[in-house]
Amino acid sequence: IGLAYWWRQEIVLAVNVLGFGSWMMFALWRWNIQPVHAIVFYLIFGVFLMLLAALHIYILKFPRPFGLVYSMLGAACILVTNYILSFNSVLNGLMFTKASYPKTSYWIVFGILLLLSMGGSIGIALTPRFIRFIRYGFFGLGWLVLFAAIFLFFPASIPAQEQFPNAYWYHREFLNPYMLVWNFLLAGAIVSLIVLGYFTNERRYVNLGLFFFAALVITRYFDTFSLYFGTYGSFIGGGILLILLGFFLERFRRNLLKIMEKRTVPAMPEATAHPL
Repeated sequence: IGLAYWWRQEIVLAVNVLGFGSWMMFALWRWNIQPVHAIVFYLIFGVFLMLLAALHIYILKFPRPFGLVYSMLGAACILVTNYILSFNSVLNGLMFTKASYPKTSYWIVFGILLLLSMGGSIGIALTPRFIRFIRYGFFGLGWLVLFAAIFLFFPASIPAQEQFPNAYWYHREFLNPYMLVWNFLLAGAIVSLIVLGYFTNERRYVNLGLFFFAALVITRYFDTFSLYFGTYGSFIGGGILLILLGFFLERFRRNLLKIMEKRTVPAMPEATAHPL
């Protein structure tokens, strides 16, 4: 990572950050922790990467591509983990996937990451030097970290008669109380990322947000309507929905990108013109 800064190569930096994230995955595997701990860990790690992006652009005054590396990877971590937790069957199934209790070393790393992510998000939200949209965004990320901690330490309980093997067929009838909240948080993160891409003229944010929006709509369709239409009916309807959704989303994406190309960002310092 030091060589990436020395050479001023954002591609080298991106490869190193990805390598560090992969190494953390290996460390979590060696700790033999429960999957729910790993998912929440990477969600908070994504918020931490967003903080690093703001630090590079606003404080350290690095070129925009350096902050973009952290913000894109951070947004990907937040969206992927939030998307996984938006499934009712996954939330219920995680309760029955047992592993050894996390070691003290894991809790130390997790606690430091939690405090840095939450404290940094609150700090940016309360700092007037950041533009209002960024302050609101990190205020929301601070609440996301807090909710993830509540979800981890206060899991929902399933009635005894619903405690079946880890299969979607048995778990889908029990509504996990956290499921709706995770779906609302995912929708909010997607909309925020698309708006961020629009205001910063960064099409990669828009493309990433629209991809997860399409994934959210399709998966919630099969989660809901497959219960009423059966397998064949739900797949026929899902195919029609996928075609229509793809058509309208691609049309919306192209129109939005055209507007972004025509719109010029006001002349101001790079850190302010391109927040993340």
